[in-house]
Amino acid sequence: RCTTRVNDDKWHHIAATRTGGNNGLLSIYIDGVLEGTLPDNTTGSTSNNSPLFIGSRYGNFSRLLGAIDEVRIWNIGLTQTQIRERMCRKISSSDLLYSNLTAYYNFDESAGNSAFDGTTNNNTGARITNPVIQTSGAPIGNLTAFNYSVSPNATLTHPQGESLQATVTAGSPSGIHVYGVTEAPNTVSGALGTGNNNRYFGVFVVRGTSPQYTATYNYTGNPNVTALNETSLLLYKRTDNAATWDN
Repeated sequence: RCTTRVNDDKWHHIAATRTGGNNGLLSIYIDGVLEGTLPDNTTGSTSNNSPLFIGSRYGNFSRLLGAIDEVRIWNIGLTQTQIRERMCRKISSSDLLYSNLTAYYNFDESAGNSAFDGTTNNNTGARITNPVIQTSGAPIGNLTAFNYSVSPNATLTHPQGESLQATVTAGSPSGIHVYGVTEAPNTVSGALGTGNNNRYFGVFVVRGTSPQYTATYNYTGNPNVTALNETSLLLYKRTDNAATWDN
């Protein structure tokens, strides 16, 4: 039974695993934290031809009252560490577990009725009941670092050298993630003079009571920073990946 609220109008990462085959264990993780485990009493075939529905039940086309992004279906039961390593990171073919992906729906389509599968299995799905397509505010990038401890802090260093460190200062959260996006922001609204900037960092705090953190950005290695423009640098932030930027 889950006790952590996810109907708080915020993004959450939910993972369900089945390990040990029949008479194994069913576990659920919310934001990388084990929420509960039960014995697996299910029996029957390991595969079938029944359709898979995301956001509704088979035979019941009522919609989920919420938003969904980054759905991954694996043919193995991921460990807690493996879940944490991927919850704020997009999956690419270089991932060590990529061959274990049965289907991957990143829902990056901007129009149409198809949900494309990001694996080589071609399990493309169909959008039904006209779901609303909108820019996702989910905390996810191409790189990630995380820490779960009493006073969590995490530092993510871009391959070219720049880094962001996030350190919890209040609220007793369970963990913190720093993720890096290695492409231009989906919008530069509110951010002036971004030029050729094609990267940014994000922070995701796990649980806690009104948690707070400090973020320290080290721009050493950022190719867009030169001796000529260093004194005019501006730092922008936004509440999530779908929001506009503030100076």
